[in-house]
Amino acid sequence: QDCTGILQLMRRRRERIVLVLGAEDPTSELLVLRSTLEQAAAEKLGSFYDPTDPRRDIRATLDDFGRDEEATELHLGIQYGWWACDQHSTGHVFIIKNRLPPSMEDRPVRPLLTKEDILSGKVCSDELWEMKQTQLASCCCDCCHTSGLNFGTRFPHVPNANQCMTPQMFNSLCRLGYDLSGPAVQAIAKQSPIADIWEDHVTDPGAGSPLHSEIFRMSHSSTPVSARRKLWRCNS
Repeated sequence: QDCTGILQLMRRRRERIVLVLGAEDPTSELLVLRSTLEQAAAEKLGSFYDPTDPRRDIRATLDDFGRDEEATELHLGIQYGWWACDQHSTGHVFIIKNRLPPSMEDRPVRPLLTKEDILSGKVCSDELWEMKQTQLASCCCDCCHTSGLNFGTRFPHVPNANQCMTPQMFNSLCRLGYDLSGPAVQAIAKQSPIADIWEDHVTDPGAGSPLHSEIFRMSHSSTPVSARRKLWRCNS
């Protein structure tokens, strides 16, 4: 089953999608995303492509994103529709993965977020813990981090089984998500079209004769062959 929510949005043919991949995936294999793309193809909802070079296999694009540890978001295009006679449209999905770029690894633990921090967008306190974010682990309460109980997988790769993360772990994940999502949110929120220039010159194969679509619909239904032939004769 799809646990990303993308398939639901594809059925609605949404033009702009933001996906946050929060699954535990320290090696960036993107198995959850790859599974979703396969399901979309199996249901014939549409095709994914690399907007910067649609000639590439989409798996190569995913591999490159996985290897580029500093990449904060992945932009994929979606061509809705499957059959040549379908009415096609285009969508774009920006994927933000829970990952810690090497350039952020030395960041110290910051104070817990407050209402004022969120409303102002500024950190109201410069107080820092004497430990790095990458040292955070454990569960339940923050005292575990400094009292010899700081064991388990380290920030930011919290296993799904840990449903009792500490306030500081949650705080650090929130701050990381804010930092990583900035470029994707700006890109998807802009008023100008997201599509690349080359996409304006692609002809929609499904925008042709209504007869083509009707014949295709009948060929995939229980309509008798004689009725299909009659339709062809009446329109030829």
